[in-house]
Amino acid sequence: MPEERQRRTDDWLTMIRLKMAIGRELEYQGITKPAEIGAALGMPPAEATFRL
Repeated sequence: MPEERQRRTDDWLTMIRLKMAIGRELEYQGITKPAEIGAALGMPPAEATFRL
């Protein structure tokens, strides 16, 4: 069980780091509005309402 918990924690940390890296790159490129984020990531603007 501890191994599974550690794996989930590692996966979660990897996901957070990836989201942060994507957010930094989008911001660096001046892409900050949901419609722009959605277009850059190939997703509907309604799904891109997050702030990284």
